[in-house]
Amino acid sequence: MSNLRLINETTIANGTSSSITNDLFNADFDIYNLQIKRTLASATGGMSLRLVNSSGSIIPILFDFAYLGLNAHTTFYEGRGQNNSFFQYLDWSSGTVADQSSINLYVFNPFSSSSYTFFMNQTMSTYAPSGLASNSHKGIAVAKNISSATGIQLQPSQGGTFGLEIRTYGLAIN
Repeated sequence: MSNLRLINETTIANGTSSSITNDLFNADFDIYNLQIKRTLASATGGMSLRLVNSSGSIIPILFDFAYLGLNAHTTFYEGRGQNNSFFQYLDWSSGTVADQSSINLYVFNPFSSSSYTFFMNQTMSTYAPSGLASNSHKGIAVAKNISSATGIQLQPSQGGTFGLEIRTYGLAIN
């Protein structure tokens, strides 16, 4: 039997350019579910993630990632990155007030100092490139260095500001 247990709820005010949220990961769970609602973005681009340690410092980790973008208004697209300092493109924004997204992110083994950390995300965004449109993302990533993380840093890939609501759950395997 599996249970999601709420660990943390965080609200990040609109107008923030980068945010570190710590005390999310611990030895109690190996799998985490982060439900992130982006409420506003001021620049075109996607949300990027880095891992932080217990002192709140960014861990110098390289990420490999891949994603598939499923646009409602145009063709699908895909992308990938290797040896990046961020896990990029958790969602997409056109930088308008109408932009919103909901990110469902799973994180595997972030606290372990003997296992790689893996990520899997699904996102639904509404944004306004020319009228209101929707976009879905599916992505995967791996942190290529083994290090114990207790939290995350989020920031827009191409600068700008945002507002977020984050709920973090631990997946308990009973």
